[in-house]
Amino acid sequence: NMVNKAASVNIVVDGTMPGAVSNLSSPSHTVNQWSNDPTIQWTWTAATDSLSGLQGYGLFETTSASIPGAFLDIGPATFFTSGAYPSSTVGRYFNIRSVDRSDNWDNDFVSAGPYFIDTTAPSAPTSLATTTHPTGTARCEPTVTVRFTGASDAHSGIDGYSILWSTSATSTPNTTINQTSTTATRFLGVAAWYLHVRTIDNAGNASGTAHFGPFIRTATCGTEYCFSNPNSSGTAARISATGTDRRASNNLTLNARNLPTNTLGYFLISPTSGFTANPAGSQGNLCLSGGIGRYSSSVQNSGGGGMFSLLLNLASVPTPTGNTSVAVGSSWHVQAWFRDANPSVTTNFTSGLRVTFY
Repeated sequence: NMVNKAASVNIVVDGTMPGAVSNLSSPSHTVNQWSNDPTIQWTWTAATDSLSGLQGYGLFETTSASIPGAFLDIGPATFFTSGAYPSSTVGRYFNIRSVDRSDNWDNDFVSAGPYFIDTTAPSAPTSLATTTHPTGTARCEPTVTVRFTGASDAHSGIDGYSILWSTSATSTPNTTINQTSTTATRFLGVAAWYLHVRTIDNAGNASGTAHFGPFIRTATCGTEYCFSNPNSSGTAARISATGTDRRASNNLTLNARNLPTNTLGYFLISPTSGFTANPAGSQGNLCLSGGIGRYSSSVQNSGGGGMFSLLLNLASVPTPTGNTSVAVGSSWHVQAWFRDANPSVTTNFTSGLRVTFY
């Protein structure tokens, strides 16, 4: 007799949805923050399924928290790296949905975002202007102020500026923000200085460099334009000015040097330059003309050092018709007159100095 034996088969039916992933996050990017890295990495703790097991995940990379469709994108991994996202003002979201080996899809999904991507550099400032120092013009005023505008950024927006002052016309600032204002002020040493500015956006992108200058800072104020003749000291007397040519500061001191020792003299001032050789028998040259003001009420003695000085009051400058105030933008010419014996009694002058006030 034949005995028919049927094989027994255990069939398991899985109609249960898998669980969702947990601990979804990005080790490379921060939610709600801008980044200039266009590629985002995500990690998570794997979803679980108690019957058929986890098959993998459906993914949806988009601009909102949205459920992925029922399409298997990756297997049972615990990380994913995006492609390169373009710069955009709209944030990106990563959405992940679990599916088991019986093709049961989770009715829910897990989302992370938004992540903001900006890989486009902002523009550098285009309108740099100084309210204090004309570029290329020598000045003794040590403090320079520059204002700049014109920078822009199409995506993350401007975060600030990296600025650098240097004596090179082509220096490049680093990408570290050191100010957010569009005004730069600097106390300058004696040299020719340049300002360099880069725009930094909120994603850390840096613009090209805008260069501005030179701002020429001199140790003394004004320009000698007229020279005198030697006096009994054996040299020609000269004049210089120290302090600042900034009118509002009212801080300019005239200095006469290389004078005979222990002689008397005083300063002269005029808005007009000139040249008269040996006026009234003097051994020097008068470098002024027009309405010449005399500081004859402030007679100086050169002492043993052969020099004297005077701090001017720019609000009260002598003229032949009374005192006047120095105006911003005006140029004044100064010189010192002094007595001498070379070898007989005579007079002489220092060189002439022109100072423009700003």
